[in-house]
Amino acid sequence: MSKHEKDCRQVTIEQSNRLLTAEAVGRVQAIMLVSADMKSMNSTMLADIAVVIFLPVTLNASG
Repeated sequence: MSKHEKDCRQVTIEQSNRLLTAEAVGRVQAIMLVSADMKSMNSTMLADIAVVIFLPVTLNASG
């Protein structure tokens, strides 16, 4: 593989990671808004939500 190909591949990986990060941050912000509305939300529910958010991100990043 040429240096140019490696550079291109690296840029693509970085861009997709950045998109995943932005998506995760967006989801977290949305959940924060929801949980601010629902002050009674308990920590186990938040933990469940965290799994729902970050699991796909982790899978996408490794895949």
